[in-house]
Amino acid sequence: MSDLDFSNLSPQQLEDALATSSIPPPPGVVPNFVNPGNENTVALVGLIITLTLATAFLAIRIYVVFIKIRQPHLGDYLMPLGYVGFVVVSSGSFTRLSEVGLFVHQWDVLGRDIEPYLKVILVGDQFWILGICLIKSSILIEWHRLFAPSRARTAFTISCSALLTVNVLSYAGLLITLNLNCRPFERIWNKAIQGSCIDLRTIHLAAATVNLILNVATLLLPQRIIWKLQLSYPKKIGVSAVFTIGILATIASAFLIFAISGWRTSSDMTYHYSGVVLWAIAEMTCGILVFCAPIVPGFYQDLKLSTWLSGLLASSSSFANKVSWTSSSSSKSQSREERHPRSISRDYREIDESGSIRMHAYGSPRPTDRQYGIFVTTDIFVDTEQKNRAAGPGDSDEHFQYPWAAESSGVIGVRAEV
Repeated sequence: MSDLDFSNLSPQQLEDALATSSIPPPPGVVPNFVNPGNENTVALVGLIITLTLATAFLAIRIYVVFIKIRQPHLGDYLMPLGYVGFVVVSSGSFTRLSEVGLFVHQWDVLGRDIEPYLKVILVGDQFWILGICLIKSSILIEWHRLFAPSRARTAFTISCSALLTVNVLSYAGLLITLNLNCRPFERIWNKAIQGSCIDLRTIHLAAATVNLILNVATLLLPQRIIWKLQLSYPKKIGVSAVFTIGILATIASAFLIFAISGWRTSSDMTYHYSGVVLWAIAEMTCGILVFCAPIVPGFYQDLKLSTWLSGLLASSSSFANKVSWTSSSSSKSQSREERHPRSISRDYREIDESGSIRMHAYGSPRPTDRQYGIFVTTDIFVDTEQKNRAAGPGDSDEHFQYPWAAESSGVIGVRAEV
């Protein structure tokens, strides 16, 4: 993973090499080991955003699938394992932030700091391979379950199975190559011992290219079926948009190739590899969002936030009206008493605690014409909702599994007279 080779140095030369710049600085550049230039602030913000988004979306998915509807599937077990890989890779970046830093030029890094740096990279690479493989496998398994619930072999099921196979084999091959690229194994991080290594930068570039192709294929795979659903055009666009969050993963994998290309043509490993790992984390984040996003609309509907907010506003308005009515009635009464101190209080002024007005009838107990007939008219409107599922999988959940389900509403009017 590095062009460094200290194996041919004498003990004194090795000690001197470890106490100076790990690579020679460019002409006219003075190494800065105390406070080297970096992009730690930008990297820290990016890491916090990706970790927060991935954690929030996965938490929603776990709540809905395991607690709310209790219908987990294979992908729901694989994705949390992929998330563990994502957290380990992110933790490695936080470690580099606190030690060497991110986007720090290698001539500003001491030779003795390269060995722990390479160890963190080795662990991060292995967990990235495992994590991204599990994330993409979860997505493909979910696609197969949602869009091909029957066992019939179609072009979609064959393509999905082929992509899943290529995905697993590609990352398994990369994982094996990563652990066998140096002989002995310790030379991967210890450049002071005798041995040989192959150039992993070229392998990383090839793997990233395959990774981009898989992302594009996974992105396009469900689109044909989505546009065949019996939905209105706006709903098709909405459903397609939910599934095309994968565009962000494709963009991230394209930038990953760009970062690896810069690393491949330069000996400044600590600077260029920072871009590689950040774009790798961004791609993992997008993969988690792709898997969890279809469940989020149903989760939002289940919260009934709009109804809750409407009730809160209505309560606030009722309270404000009550205060206003009480204050207004009190001031008017006080004003009348000041103008007519000896007058008798009127018949109809009793206000109960809820702010309503009670009307007490005084006078003759004999019925009169005014006590008969229609004196209250009430209009009652009942809203009914009917949700129709789109043709597709056979799960029994109301709206979490299929957020694209069409909705229609009707109104029944009832008029009552007393």
